[in-house]
Amino acid sequence: MTLLLMGDINVDTTMSIDKYPLIGEDAFADRISTQPGGGIVNSAASLAGLGADVALSASTGQDVWAEMVLRKLKEAGVELSRVVQLADATTGLIFLPVFEGERTMFSYRGANELYHPDWLNDDYLQGVELLHFSSYALLTQPYRDSILKAIVMAHNANIPVSVDMSFEPVLQQTEVFQQLLPGLAVCILGMQEAEQLVGRKTADECADSLLDAGVKLVGIKLGKQGALLARMGERKMFPIFNVDTVDTTGAGDSFSSGMIYGYHYGFDLEATGTLASALGALATTVYGGGLSMDWHSKLGLFLEERQGTSDVQAFGNGIEKLMEHLKLAE
Repeated sequence: MTLLLMGDINVDTTMSIDKYPLIGEDAFADRISTQPGGGIVNSAASLAGLGADVALSASTGQDVWAEMVLRKLKEAGVELSRVVQLADATTGLIFLPVFEGERTMFSYRGANELYHPDWLNDDYLQGVELLHFSSYALLTQPYRDSILKAIVMAHNANIPVSVDMSFEPVLQQTEVFQQLLPGLAVCILGMQEAEQLVGRKTADECADSLLDAGVKLVGIKLGKQGALLARMGERKMFPIFNVDTVDTTGAGDSFSSGMIYGYHYGFDLEATGTLASALGALATTVYGGGLSMDWHSKLGLFLEERQGTSDVQAFGNGIEKLMEHLKLAE
């Protein structure tokens, strides 16, 4: 059974630069990579790498960029029958200069904005067990109506719905997201998004409000402080794993995939938060979103290396539980 992800498919060009230039100045890259990107692509990469059946729903152009993206996604085991290619549009392009481990994003959404609700036929959710969408898809029409239609279809079929929220979409479409909260199984967001949605000032208060609104599992990303995961009657803070950060691109998307995976496969809060934190940390150790990473073996090695360290205490029983889950999945 399939986890269906709706959102943008892009081509990311990531550049490690020697400085961040002022307007009109030059900067030089000592490393560059071009690979598939977009929130759902990065999440799909880690989910598929962990063995989940993953499908994407999006639109691209019929250009060299789409050819490269779709080929690599297919090689990674991602199902693409719901991806529509448009002859008169350009595949989404993102340019990401990285300086001192932090990236800045310049985006052209292109064909992504054109996904039409008429393409969601009666068989659209056949075989789907969870629907996840990126909040950027709600920024413009007709994609917004496509997402809203898919959510209604999912609710009618008793399929859980998950969302990864970003600040600009939440800022522009606050009321829309507020109306969606009661039907969300998983809500992943940062403090800015949470404050905008519920008007509270602390992570615990925001989590309480989101749970009271009807969300089943909340994940609030808190930057260097880690993340707070909460469900009714239970919550836990998860620190960040200490790693040698190369590029933060895709870290939040991989964190989200850990929450999706944990929810879908019935992990407890400790194992879910540990998985999300570990995937987010691993994503920062490579350039780009990590579509080519062997997530399963890398994750297993990552967890083994942390046995007997301070991370074991920080994550409670999460590391041990997660390693057991990975063994059972082999």
